[in-house]
Amino acid sequence: MQKYLTNFPRSKESLKKEIKTRGKSNKNYWNQRFSIERKIWGENPSKTAFYALELFKKYKIKSILIPGSGYGRNSKLLSKNHFNTVGIEISEIAFEIAKKYDPKTKFINGSVLEMPFTDEKYDAIYCFNTLHLFLSGERNQFLKKCYFQLNEKGFIFFTVFSEKEISFGRGKE
Repeated sequence: MQKYLTNFPRSKESLKKEIKTRGKSNKNYWNQRFSIERKIWGENPSKTAFYALELFKKYKIKSILIPGSGYGRNSKLLSKNHFNTVGIEISEIAFEIAKKYDPKTKFINGSVLEMPFTDEKYDAIYCFNTLHLFLSGERNQFLKKCYFQLNEKGFIFFTVFSEKEISFGRGKE
């Protein structure tokens, strides 16, 4: 079973929705979240996407893979800055939102654990808060799959939750 970490504090209504989804697959969980909440984290890119943007420019990155791309809030920042971006998203709902929200990025609807979807290699991988969603074995599998999608001397930029994060340790296995 997947480990689901949630944003706390949650409203009672939101918590009820989440409890209904526990025990279902990761795909069903995210489909339900995106169908109800749509652009869950808003339209502004994360702060780390701006940090990554500057590093990618500095190192003359051209192509970026974004596993767990969601509805495109971070990919849009990169694609509008002329990077060739490809996002992978498990949720069909988020995938459909992303195609409209960020039409410059190529989105693939599928699980990051099933990569690669093409033979393409990338100069960089930008992964925002996805790694913690997996248990140890799947996490290792995901990291290996990312590594094999990189060009030689490729650049990886991952963000992960800290143990100081408010939701740390509140997920269910």
